[in-house]
Amino acid sequence: MRNHRQTEAEREAGLAARITTQFRDHRSMVYELDCGTAKLALTMSDAPPHGGLWQAGASVRHADSAPALSASGPSRGEALSAVAAEWQKLGERAGYPHLDWTAIRAALVAVRAV
Repeated sequence: MRNHRQTEAEREAGLAARITTQFRDHRSMVYELDCGTAKLALTMSDAPPHGGLWQAGASVRHADSAPALSASGPSRGEALSAVAAEWQKLGERAGYPHLDWTAIRAALVAVRAV
Protein backbone atom coordinates (compact mmCIF):
# COMPACT_ATOMS: atom_id res chain seq x y z
CA MET A 1 0.00 0.00 0.00
CA ARG A 2 1.45 3.37 -1.05
CA ASN A 3 1.91 6.07 1.54
CA HIS A 4 -0.18 9.07 0.43
CA ARG A 5 2.00 11.64 2.16
CA GLN A 6 4.24 13.46 -0.26
CA THR A 7 7.91 13.69 0.45
CA GLU A 8 9.45 17.15 0.61
CA ALA A 9 11.26 16.50 -2.69
CA GLU A 10 7.99 15.57 -4.41
CA ARG A 11 6.31 18.75 -3.16
CA GLU A 12 9.22 20.96 -4.27
CA ALA A 13 9.30 19.34 -7.71
CA GLY A 14 5.78 20.66 -8.29
CA LEU A 15 6.66 24.25 -7.37
CA ALA A 16 7.55 26.78 -10.06
CA ALA A 17 8.94 29.18 -7.44
CA ARG A 18 10.53 28.35 -4.12
CA ILE A 19 12.00 30.71 -1.52
CA THR A 20 15.56 29.64 -0.80
CA THR A 21 16.61 32.51 1.51
CA GLN A 22 14.93 35.39 3.31
CA PHE A 23 16.56 38.09 5.40
CA ARG A 24 16.21 41.71 6.53
CA ASP A 25 18.41 44.30 4.83
CA HIS A 26 18.08 47.78 6.40
CA ARG A 27 14.38 48.67 5.94
CA SER A 28 13.60 45.89 3.46
CA MET A 29 12.93 42.19 3.52
CA VAL A 30 14.80 40.30 0.82
CA TYR A 31 13.45 37.05 -0.58
CA GLU A 32 15.61 34.95 -2.88
CA LEU A 33 13.60 32.55 -4.99
CA ASP A 34 14.49 29.65 -7.23
CA CYS A 35 12.18 30.01 -10.22
CA GLY A 36 13.45 27.06 -12.23
CA THR A 37 15.52 28.70 -14.95
CA ALA A 38 16.12 31.94 -13.02
CA LYS A 39 17.14 32.97 -9.52
CA LEU A 40 15.05 35.95 -8.46
CA ALA A 41 15.78 38.42 -5.66
CA LEU A 42 12.69 40.26 -4.46
CA THR A 43 12.73 43.13 -1.96
CA MET A 44 9.79 44.49 0.01
CA SER A 45 10.32 47.86 1.71
CA ASP A 46 8.17 49.08 4.55
CA ALA A 47 5.67 51.82 3.90
CA PRO A 48 6.55 55.09 5.64
CA PRO A 49 5.02 55.26 9.15
CA HIS A 50 2.72 58.20 8.29
CA GLY A 51 1.26 56.83 5.09
CA GLY A 52 2.80 56.20 1.74
CA LEU A 53 3.38 53.34 -0.61
CA TRP A 54 5.03 49.95 -0.24
CA GLN A 55 8.02 49.42 -2.52
CA ALA A 56 8.80 46.12 -4.25
CA GLY A 57 11.85 45.40 -6.34
CA ALA A 58 12.86 42.39 -8.40
CA SER A 59 16.12 41.38 -10.03
CA VAL A 60 17.53 38.23 -11.56
CA ARG A 61 20.67 36.91 -9.91
CA HIS A 62 23.61 35.57 -11.89
CA ALA A 63 22.29 36.71 -15.28
CA ASP A 64 24.34 38.33 -18.03
CA SER A 65 21.97 41.27 -18.41
CA ALA A 66 20.79 41.27 -14.75
CA PRO A 67 17.34 42.76 -15.37
CA ALA A 68 15.89 44.66 -12.43
CA LEU A 69 12.95 46.94 -11.72
CA SER A 70 10.86 48.30 -8.89
CA ALA A 71 7.30 49.50 -8.37
CA SER A 72 5.09 50.71 -5.55
CA GLY A 73 1.56 50.19 -4.32
CA PRO A 74 -0.70 50.88 -1.32
CA SER A 75 -0.13 47.31 -0.07
CA ARG A 76 2.65 44.74 -0.39
CA GLY A 77 0.45 42.64 -2.66
CA GLU A 78 -0.31 45.56 -4.95
CA ALA A 79 3.37 46.54 -5.09
CA LEU A 80 4.19 42.95 -6.10
CA SER A 81 1.42 43.01 -8.72
CA ALA A 82 2.87 46.22 -10.17
CA VAL A 83 6.33 44.64 -10.42
CA ALA A 84 4.88 41.53 -12.08
CA ALA A 85 2.86 43.59 -14.57
CA GLU A 86 5.86 45.73 -15.54
CA TRP A 87 8.14 42.65 -15.79
CA GLN A 88 5.68 40.91 -18.11
CA LYS A 89 5.12 44.09 -20.14
CA LEU A 90 8.85 44.50 -20.79
CA GLY A 91 9.20 40.80 -21.58
CA GLU A 92 11.97 38.58 -22.85
CA ARG A 93 12.90 40.90 -25.72
CA ALA A 94 14.05 43.44 -23.14
CA GLY A 95 15.98 40.76 -21.20
CA TYR A 96 13.33 39.94 -18.59
CA PRO A 97 12.98 36.13 -18.46
CA HIS A 98 9.56 34.53 -18.33
CA LEU A 99 8.60 33.94 -14.69
CA ASP A 100 5.54 32.33 -13.12
CA TRP A 101 4.31 35.30 -11.08
CA THR A 102 1.35 33.30 -9.73
CA ALA A 103 3.80 30.78 -8.23
CA ILE A 104 6.01 33.60 -6.94
CA ARG A 105 3.01 35.19 -5.20
CA ALA A 106 2.00 31.81 -3.72
CA ALA A 107 5.51 31.29 -2.32
CA LEU A 108 5.44 34.78 -0.77
CA VAL A 109 1.95 34.26 0.67
CA ALA A 110 3.19 31.05 2.31
CA VAL A 111 5.70 33.07 4.37
CA ARG A 112 3.28 35.99 4.90
CA ALA A 113 5.36 38.34 2.76
CA VAL A 114 2.23 39.57 0.95
